[in-house]
This record gives sequence, C-alpha cells and structure tokens, in this order.
Amino acid sequence: MVVRLTAEISGLKKNLTDSQKLVADFGGKVKEQASGLFDFGKEAVKYGSIVTAALGAAGAAGIKYNADMQTAQMGFETLLGSAEQAKAMIAALKQYADTTPFEFPGVQESAKSLLAMGISAEQVIPDIQAVGNAVAAVGGGAEALKGVSMALGQINTSGKLNAQDMMQLTSRGIAAWDILANKMGISTEELRKQSEQGKIMASQVLPLLIQGMGEKYAGATDKLGKSFTGMTSTLKDFISSTLGELT
Repeated sequence: MVVRLTAEISGLKKNLTDSQKLVADFGGKVKEQASGLFDFGKEAVKYGSIVTAALGAAGAAGIKYNADMQTAQMGFETLLGSAEQAKAMIAALKQYADTTPFEFPGVQESAKSLLAMGISAEQVIPDIQAVGNAVAAVGGGAEALKGVSMALGQINTSGKLNAQDMMQLTSRGIAAWDILANKMGISTEELRKQSEQGKIMASQVLPLLIQGMGEKYAGATDKLGKSFTGMTSTLKDFISSTLGELT
C-alpha cells in the first residue's frame, strides 16, 4: 500500500513538472511571437512612413506640373491671342519634349523667345528642332536650348548683325559665322567684313542662320536622346506628365 502510494506521488510530481515545463515553453513562445509582432509593427510604421512620404512627394510633383502647364497656357494665350492656339502649341511642344532630351520647361521658354522674335506659330516647331539639333551637337540641354533661343532673339532685336551677338552662339560651340556664310554663299571673312560695315540686317539673315543650324547639325538630337543623359531627361518628362495626369 505504501509502495503504491509512493509511486502515485512520484508520478504526480512528474506530471506537475512536465506541466510546468509546458507552461514555461508556451510562455516563451507567446513572448517570442509578441516580440515578433512588435518588431513587425515597428517595420510597418517605418515603411509606411516611407510610402506616405513618397506618395506626398509624387502628389506635390504632380501639382507643380499642372501649375506649370496652366502658367504655360496663359503665357501662350498672351503671345498667340487664342486659347485654342495656345493649347495646340503646348501639345506640340510637349510632344517634342517627350521624344527628345530636352525637358518641357526649357522647350516652352525657347518657343516663347522665338514667338517674341516674330516667328510665326507654324514655324516655331521647325525652328526649335533646328536649334535643338545645334544645341544637342555641342552636348547642351534644356537650359542651353533656352539660352541659344534668347541669343537669337537678341540678334533679331539688334537690327543689324554684329559680332557681339554672334559671340553668344559661338561661345556655346555653335559655328554661327560659318553656317550663315555658307547659307549666304559667301566666305566667312566676307560675312564678318559686311557685318562690321553694318550692311547685314539681322531680320533678313536670321531665318537662314536657323535653317543652316538645322542642316549642319541634323540628327544630333536623336543621338543625344539615345545617351544616358538624354534618356534620363525623357524619362523625367514622362514621369512629370504622368503624375500631372494622376493628380
């Protein structure tokens, strides 16, 4: 009887010890899972903040793009005198920017400079393509496109062709004197001489200069567009446009 009772007590102690071990193991697993959930929560908060910040930045970029487009619309309405013509001009400029290494802000500023020179709306895109080829040939970007267009505008407003205005083009690597002389059918030396004598009206030779730039540097925009810089610029325009449409 005593032996049997001792055995039962021993078995009871073993069961109790096993139960305590199970409880301890269960508690450890619960603690481990809770810790995992806590870590997951921290990661979720961290990445959630990153996603929120990214979405906020994308939204801001989209809003800015739309604001810039509205400003462009108003500017071209003033220059062209018609909302429909302004819309058509922006669409054409956007298409050019989307398919070239030049971003839209620089392209539209270039177009405004050409319009201010008295270039017709129909001639703006062909002239931008010509100027764009020249700029691309010397490795320039949208800012250079804008700068060259402004330089052409200054040549136009000067009345007579002069060396100082032409230097704004030659300093950017564009062989302006040679291009114009070739289109006029005279030597570069003769062109410079006539310019010094004030015999060349800028408004008369400017179309020849722009046309010559397009001919001399034909295809340069396409080549630059295939470079890393060109593809990055094109992608940036595409992203900005897409964000604007989604905003």
